[in-house]
Amino acid sequence: MAALAAVLLLAACAPARQPPPRVALLAPFEGRYREIGYDVLYALRLGLADSGSDVIVNAVDISREADLRASAVANDPAILAVIAAGPQLSDTAVLGALHGIPTIVLGDWDAPHDPAIFFMAPSQTSTIPAVVALDTYHWDDDDARGGDVFALREFARLNPNADPEVIISAALPDEALSQRIQASGLFVPEPRLHASLAYDAGLFLGGALTGVHTRTDALDAVSRHETTGYNGTLTFDHGWWRDAPIRRYQISGEMLTPVD
Repeated sequence: MAALAAVLLLAACAPARQPPPRVALLAPFEGRYREIGYDVLYALRLGLADSGSDVIVNAVDISREADLRASAVANDPAILAVIAAGPQLSDTAVLGALHGIPTIVLGDWDAPHDPAIFFMAPSQTSTIPAVVALDTYHWDDDDARGGDVFALREFARLNPNADPEVIISAALPDEALSQRIQASGLFVPEPRLHASLAYDAGLFLGGALTGVHTRTDALDAVSRHETTGYNGTLTFDHGWWRDAPIRRYQISGEMLTPVD
């Protein structure tokens, strides 16, 4: 009996095991922009797995009522950080509803600037015209250039005769990375530019959130962390990707061809 009591006492005194950190992926998974969510979800999970982290991803569809979905994330204390993508981010109410949760934006998306928002994009965004809606763009320039939206398959489908230039920090996934992403789930689409950003965001957060249990500590960790991923070294300086690569692609149909 004494031995049993000692075991029970030790069990009672043992520290509670912390649950794995959770992050939320805010992206559209329905409607016109649904390709964004599926392009980044599997790549993000793979990046987290490759980091050796046990971080869990909660996928949150923001194709409608994006601000309410973001508010629900803010009210979940288990969520330590957010990864976000999609034209819905241009509405200041969406990321504003997160109330300071550290958020990594995959690209720019004309999202608002805030001390808790970190962009996987170069700070000189004036070189990348902000086009945030597929149905509001009208061609009037043969030399059109654009960022995140221009990289979407749906953009090419809606503008089959256009051949604009895409300017973005992402490299197209090579065959090896593409195969790994597609093998990570069922019916995974062929990954495009934002997938490589999501993969690196997973590597980054997997390392940054090690041993982190609060949003305050998560914000500090994201501000300071550095990792080397598929697109090079990732660290942030005043919310922007320090020394972010700038890559250019020409659209031909749904194909993206790197421009030297």
